[in-house]
Amino acid sequence: MTFWSLCVVIFVASHIVLGEKYKIFPAGFSNITWEQARRNCMDIGAGWDLVKIQSKAENLVIKDMLKCEGDNGVGWFIGGIGRTGVWTYADGTRMTYNALGPMPLGDTMVSARAPFIHYAAIFRSDFAWHYLNPYDNANLGYICEAQKC
Repeated sequence: MTFWSLCVVIFVASHIVLGEKYKIFPAGFSNITWEQARRNCMDIGAGWDLVKIQSKAENLVIKDMLKCEGDNGVGWFIGGIGRTGVWTYADGTRMTYNALGPMPLGDTMVSARAPFIHYAAIFRSDFAWHYLNPYDNANLGYICEAQKC
């Protein structure tokens, strides 16, 4: 599997994070689930997980990086998971930044009847966050982040 390893400088609050922070994996020949994407990130090594976008500034950095990616797939999984409408990051911590729009009407009707799960992804078509349910069959890559530097 090929991937891009990016070295970036991010200004976060009062400090600078240098070095390899993100890895962007393009969509492959077969579809993977959000859970598999997360396992793949964690397999990189200690402290790696699906990207945890925590601010508008970080979201803009990620979007700018994605605009340089090739045309493989529909988009990329990110580390947001919604369980019955409560959004957390992949590691279970409360989501502090959320760029998802309103939930699609069909999904709200399903959610009224039973517990549900949604995953967050950034779509190539508009580089915006979108909802995915576990049954969506989109060909997605994923973005990993070194959570601990």
